[in-house]
Amino acid sequence: MSLTLYLLRHGETECSRNHAFCGSIDSELTPEGVKISDLISKLGHWN
Repeated sequence: MSLTLYLLRHGETECSRNHAFCGSIDSELTPEGVKISDLISKLGHWN
């Protein structure tokens, strides 16, 4: 039996793009972050 393990982070946000500390702020994804998230969602079947 084989195992595929994906290590993922959130997509790009305004805070992460500006290297800012966001704490518990739920900032929106940038257009690039949305694009990357869409690509990741197509990698495989997510349960």
